[in-house]
Amino acid sequence: MWGESSFRLPEQIEVAYHWFVFNAQNSALFFLPLVAPLAFLRRSRTQTVILIAATLLIFARVQALIGAGHPMPYFAHPFCCDIFAGNIFVNFGLGSQTLTGTFPFVLPYVARLALTYASVLLAGLLIASFVRPPATNAALLSLGTALIGTAALLGSGLYVDRYSLDSAWSLVIFLPLVIPWQRAKWIAITSLIIITIFSTYSVSEYHAWNGARWKAVAELRARGIPITDIDGGAEVWSLYELSHADQRFRRIHQFGLPPRPYLIAFEPMRGYRVVGKYPFTGWLGLHRGVIYLLSSRA
Repeated sequence: MWGESSFRLPEQIEVAYHWFVFNAQNSALFFLPLVAPLAFLRRSRTQTVILIAATLLIFARVQALIGAGHPMPYFAHPFCCDIFAGNIFVNFGLGSQTLTGTFPFVLPYVARLALTYASVLLAGLLIASFVRPPATNAALLSLGTALIGTAALLGSGLYVDRYSLDSAWSLVIFLPLVIPWQRAKWIAITSLIIITIFSTYSVSEYHAWNGARWKAVAELRARGIPITDIDGGAEVWSLYELSHADQRFRRIHQFGLPPRPYLIAFEPMRGYRVVGKYPFTGWLGLHRGVIYLLSSRA
């Protein structure tokens, strides 16, 4: 991207703006138990102005995405608006939902809007906490590491939400040094409990539907179906084909494959008939879904 002649200063500023907003939103959500307590900070007038300005700047970007039909969790397919279809945060759960079709357990649109606007406020609180940090080596070094790591993301050709963990991990050192624990510890504990429950059960569900997917792949392979006839999602493609490919093959197929005779999907698809069903359960059995094995062959 950076080597393209059309990628000039306006485009560079736009990408920096987009990715800094993404990183602020995602860091605020990933580190929720340490960011939510920032609402209890006593702020100077300067810090309040920074909080309002940062929140409005993030809100402008987020509102533009909502106008394009993309509230959080961000997952754009086909590609749109610098949103990569492979984030950890997905519609209801964790882990990239890389099969064709719509995942059978989705957040209502209103809930997605609420999550989006909450991330705006949390990201604003996070950025405002950078103003006049504690004058300790630990605070300054950890904040500097996070800022430099975020700036370094511009060397990448795309942004994925998990990059906030690579670039801004040191915030887990910085934030405890600025949190007013005596007034905010209850919100930190509550947020930690929520994150723990959500992470545990959503990861469990992720493994459940993936187990169903790989069972479908194994049965096809046992029947002698070549892997090149199976569209089993990004993981199957990456493990069996992309990992053995040369650079030319990677460039040609980096944005997808043509239709294949067998398709593993979250729902029945037009042009295919259902030849197998693989049920799975999640959230202590409260959610039940099915992975479909589809065929375009008569």
